[in-house]
Amino acid sequence: MIGKGMLPDSRKCPCCDQLMRLVNCSNKVKDGLLFKCTRHDSGDVRVSVRAGTIFEGSSMTLMESLRIVFYYFARGFNAMQTFKELKEFQIPHI
Repeated sequence: MIGKGMLPDSRKCPCCDQLMRLVNCSNKVKDGLLFKCTRHDSGDVRVSVRAGTIFEGSSMTLMESLRIVFYYFARGFNAMQTFKELKEFQIPHI
């Protein structure tokens, strides 16, 4: 998803404004990746790869979200139709 531009490939630290590292944390977060900055005395700053994207706040895995998007768009639905359909079926937002 990063390679296709659906998730950011870089992010600036909210504390020091320097670029954060993308680290593999498959044992700690369900997405397997997060942005991390270790330049702070108070501890590491961590930011989800989902932050600031349409996937932020969703409890579904990224693969589940992609499957839903593919299902609707492959059938010719536009974004508004998809949103209304998902809301009608009370599927968590993506």
